Amino acid sequence: MDSNNDNNSQISPEMLESRNMTKNDAMPVTVSPEVLNFPPPLNRVILNTLQLTNKTDEYVAFKIKTTAPKRYIVRPNVGLIAPKKSHEIQVSLHFSRDPPAQAKATKDRFLVQTITKSNIDPNTDMKELWKSAEGTDKDIKRIKIKCTFQQQQNTSNIPPRPTSPVNVGDKDILQIKQQYISKLEDMASQNAQAQENIKNLKNQVVDLKKKIKKLEAQKKVPNSSPNLVILIIIALVSLLIGYYIG
Repeated sequence: MDSNNDNNSQISPEMLESRNMTKNDAMPVTVSPEVLNFPPPLNRVILNTLQLTNKTDEYVAFKIKTTAPKRYIVRPNVGLIAPKKSHEIQVSLHFSRDPPAQAKATKDRFLVQTITKSNIDPNTDMKELWKSAEGTDKDIKRIKIKCTFQQQQNTSNIPPRPTSPVNVGDKDILQIKQQYISKLEDMASQNAQAQENIKNLKNQVVDLKKKIKKLEAQKKVPNSSPNLVILIIIALVSLLIGYYIG
């Protein structure tokens, strides 16, 4: 049931403060969380979940009221919890219905009321049950739930990264791509080194040719008739260049 559609779901802040609250350990239910936080931005519907757990061996009827019924929808705001069972209540914030001047200045509260019944019929009309119970105000246990509007804190120094649905296949593709890029970088590095070696060999060949010409000039040997030693040197240099290029 929506809290803002039920006239009995509203309680004024003054009346809430005047009510006698029950200590947590004396409540028949465990209420979690004890504070409902609605993080900004507030120009949207923000959903929270309140869980009530019955600690007793009897049925527990509950009813939830709020000091700001225009801002919140509570589903359900009344109900019955079986022994040792839990019940989830959806609490959604709609600030657009009643925008406050300053969100941090609001003091919204929820009041969780419970009644323990040993022989209650699970099909009992909860409205009639609470109408009778609140008329006498007997055996009702109450606990307050505060509301906050704080930005969720990031536990690390690293700014949060936007999340997107990534399946196993996408992760595999990403890993293969990274490996491929790494291999390309290694090949580029090796190619650069090979190019440097070829450049050095070419320089050595030029130097050797100069020395050969100098020797030929000194011995007055025609350039067209190189001796065996010169041919061997040229062959070795050619083999080295072919090794690095191939």
